[in-house]
Amino acid sequence: LAFLCPAAAQSASAPSTSTSRALRLLVQNIRLKPEELLISPPMTCTVMLPLASLVYCIRQPYHAMTIAAGRFKETRPAAYGEVLLNVGLSVALVFRFQLLGVAIGTLVATAFRLVYYAVYLSKHILHRSFWQFVKRTLINSVGFAGIFFAGRALTNRIPAENYFQWVL
Repeated sequence: LAFLCPAAAQSASAPSTSTSRALRLLVQNIRLKPEELLISPPMTCTVMLPLASLVYCIRQPYHAMTIAAGRFKETRPAAYGEVLLNVGLSVALVFRFQLLGVAIGTLVATAFRLVYYAVYLSKHILHRSFWQFVKRTLINSVGFAGIFFAGRALTNRIPAENYFQWVL
C-alpha cells in the first residue's frame, strides 16, 4: 500500500487501525487526492492500464497477419524495440509515478509496435497507404471517446454505492 498511497500505509501501521479502514483511506486518497499519484485524475492507472490493453487488442490482428504471412523474422526488431521501450520507460518512470509509470511504459511500447506493424504491413503485405491506417484509427478513436464519455456521464448520474445498486 505504501507505494500507492503513503497516507493509507501510515494508517495501516497504526495499532488501533483496522485493515478495512486503511483500504478505505487508500480508495479515498486515490479518488480525492491526485497529488498522491503525482498526476491528474483522468490519467490514473484505471485509465492507462485499460488503454494499454486496448492498444494491445488493436495490435493483435496486425501481429496475426505478420505471422500468417511468415514475416516474423523481418519484424523481430520491433519486438526487441518494444521490450526495450517497455522496460526502459517503466524503470525510468516507476520512481516518479509508481504503477502509473509502468502503465505508461506499457502503453508507449505497445503503441510503438502497433505503428511499426501498420507501417510494415502497409508497405510489404497490404500494399496500401499508411494514412488509411491513420484515418481508420482516428475514426475509431472518436467513436470510442464518444461512447466512453457518454457512459461516464450516464454512470455519474446514477447513484450507486455498491455493485448491487449499480447492476439495478
